[in-house]
Amino acid sequence: MKTVNLEFTNIPTNIPSIDYFLDKINNGDTFQFMRMNHGFVDTFRLTYKNWHKLKPHLQEKRYDEIAGYIGNVYRAGGKDLGLGSWHNHSEKQTEYIKNLVEFVFEYDNLPNKIHIGISLGVGLGTHWGVWQEHTDVQQHRSKFANILNDLVNKRFYYAGIVKHYTIENEWGRMFKLLNDKKFNVVFLGPETFGEFDKYWYIKNFHHIQIPRIGAIHKIDEYINTIKSIDKNSENPTMVFSQVGHILSAKIVKEIMDTNIYYWDIGRAFDIKMKEKFQNGDTAFKCWTQLDMNGLKDYVKRIRN
Repeated sequence: MKTVNLEFTNIPTNIPSIDYFLDKINNGDTFQFMRMNHGFVDTFRLTYKNWHKLKPHLQEKRYDEIAGYIGNVYRAGGKDLGLGSWHNHSEKQTEYIKNLVEFVFEYDNLPNKIHIGISLGVGLGTHWGVWQEHTDVQQHRSKFANILNDLVNKRFYYAGIVKHYTIENEWGRMFKLLNDKKFNVVFLGPETFGEFDKYWYIKNFHHIQIPRIGAIHKIDEYINTIKSIDKNSENPTMVFSQVGHILSAKIVKEIMDTNIYYWDIGRAFDIKMKEKFQNGDTAFKCWTQLDMNGLKDYVKRIRN
């Protein structure tokens, strides 16, 4: 399997072609793909001012304690910090933070069906979405990655592959196969995320709509709906989510003992409807503002 190094490091991550996952579907080999991008990695820079303490805490598996520290940072930071803004400081936030930290650092011990993607940017390498290499933020991301590499033996996937498949127009092959196999296809995400059934001609489509802010308060309800769709059908179920990484980890925890397939897509499909984001700020536009020719060149380089 081809690899690409995490941004500004020598740490390799897997970048399989979409055929890798198509083969799994054809073989009835369930997979659940979750991610941890720069936004969550940055919480450790804010939490561990004495960076040398993080590795011993992880080695001692003090996941509850670590999650508590991170939760406290976000409660103190108000809505100017990401998790506080998206989740309104839910009482469940620390529990779900722990899920994600534990999944990532116990990757060696997780079932093989669980695939975890990592990036130290937005998943587009150094092409876009990272700070300069020697800035404080990016240096701390590299420190985190080196600790992770020391403690986990299993190789992670590169989180950006979900964007790469979009750039190369490869998701159509995925949805054709899901149609042919009569999958229930569930999109869990905000209103715009539910418009892709027409774009890809998805037949057995279900959209579970969430609010852009505060979905954490109803995540159990959403998971129960997914399980109900799967239980009440003889056909297999594939879920695509745009819910953020801590809620994605919660979903995987609740479905890991099922045969439900899962993709944490995030904003990987947004560039297919870039006009909906053109009047927003840089964060809202995200990668939808980028030139497709440059993106294609980037993917070609890393795949070669």
